[in-house]
Amino acid sequence: MERLELSMQINLRIRARLRQLRMSQGEFANMAQASQSEVSKWLNGHHNFTLKTLEHIQTVLGINFFNFDNLATDSIPCGLCEFNLPVKL
Repeated sequence: MERLELSMQINLRIRARLRQLRMSQGEFANMAQASQSEVSKWLNGHHNFTLKTLEHIQTVLGINFFNFDNLATDSIPCGLCEFNLPVKL
C-alpha cells in the first residue's frame, strides 16, 4: 500500500470513529491536546503521520491502527544480523 493510500485509510478510520462517538473536530482537538489546525491537517487525508502521533490518536479515540495478529510465525534470515525477521505471508 502506498503512503498516500495508507494516509487516506487512516483518515477514514479517524473520521468514522469521530462519527461513531458523535465527536466534533473541536472536541477531538481538545481531547488530543492538539490545536484545531493540527487536527485539520490530520483529517485532510495527506498528513504524514509519525508513529507517536498515531499512537496518541488511537489512545484518544480507542481504536487500533496497528494489528500485528496477522504476522506469520515463519521467518527469513536477515543477512545483516544474527536474528531472523518475521515474514507476513
